[in-house]
Amino acid sequence: MNKSQRNILEKTLAIVTLLGLVLAWGLGSLRQQDHITTQLMQVVQQPMLFNELQHDVWAAKPKKTAVKSNLTDSLLWVGRAESVGYGGMLQTIIQVNEKQQISGIAIIQSAETPSYLKEVISNGLIDNFIDQNVAKLKQLDGITGATLTSNAINHSIIQAAKNIGINVFKLPLTLPESTLILPQIIDGIALLIFIIAIVINRPAFPHKIIAKRIMMGVSIIVLGFYAAAPYGANTLGFVLSGAWLDGIASYTSLLLLLVTIGYLLVTNKNFYCSTVCPFGATQECIGKLNKAKACKPKHDFFIWFARGLLWFTLILGLYYRNSASFSYEPFGMAFNMIGTHFIFVLTILIVLTSLFINKPWCQTLCPVHHFIEYIRFMKKWIKNSVKPTRFTEKKRGERHAS
Repeated sequence: MNKSQRNILEKTLAIVTLLGLVLAWGLGSLRQQDHITTQLMQVVQQPMLFNELQHDVWAAKPKKTAVKSNLTDSLLWVGRAESVGYGGMLQTIIQVNEKQQISGIAIIQSAETPSYLKEVISNGLIDNFIDQNVAKLKQLDGITGATLTSNAINHSIIQAAKNIGINVFKLPLTLPESTLILPQIIDGIALLIFIIAIVINRPAFPHKIIAKRIMMGVSIIVLGFYAAAPYGANTLGFVLSGAWLDGIASYTSLLLLLVTIGYLLVTNKNFYCSTVCPFGATQECIGKLNKAKACKPKHDFFIWFARGLLWFTLILGLYYRNSASFSYEPFGMAFNMIGTHFIFVLTILIVLTSLFINKPWCQTLCPVHHFIEYIRFMKKWIKNSVKPTRFTEKKRGERHAS
């Protein structure tokens, strides 16, 4: 394949990539418009008739005995509420019996990383709400390493329960305040780290090697272990889906992604991968132990496989509106020891390979690298398409003037 044919192929695939993402987003929007009864039946384990008493509060009776005109004396009530988690909006439905006790809970929508959500559920956070009286609910202790997810579940369950308590049992309760969180200090620190990375990468900056090593250490500790802020396919899908418009509990990953894209569009330079990324820094530190050698995949298969994997992951994330469920990055396991068995094995392989090859994840499967290459390609294509048009218009103006 010559250079011209390759260029045509890459442009075609770039358009197909964009159209695929748009189609997945549209189909995902249609899928999201699910029927409310389907959601309610996730917590009520029998055929029921529902009557909405107030916003997000329903009375329920078995279909055999229910009479629509007399549903307010039901033996069960169902409430729905939502809260902002780490990955976006999380929504729960609860069931309350005539004793004013919670008798069932179901998470019906979540953008949280499945391994984090599983960790919270397996530690009994949801089970501990069962049989509690709606008038005496208190926030339960969160799970270490998944605090934002724990807080979102806590808040949504308490809000749903108090909605029922106020509207059904006429209890003098106060609804919890919104969990919508504004940018915090850690987000400012992340932005500062990015700015410092720009400064130390300037050609005239002295002691560049020492400065980069210090930056790697800061990045690993602050953005890795403390903030869990590396971004990847999960964050890309989250941005493309528009879920961030509903609120987000941690802006750090989103902020780093946006400043990376912004700086890339202006300067065509990517300092996130080379200096800021905590997982990249971790691989580089491991490589120093054995003087790992730089090695890039030469065969096109490795490049196109990684690109296809990222595209397919984003497609699924947009369609199901949960990019975290299809994320394949090892960040959670590397910094918080949370993830699936597959991610655990992948993380171990990357760590071992990092001893011999410099930053193997970055060179192969890293979604950020391939996303940035796509941005660069589209930027160059648009720039080259605009230039001849401006040149032609200028020539036409000169001819007309003469």
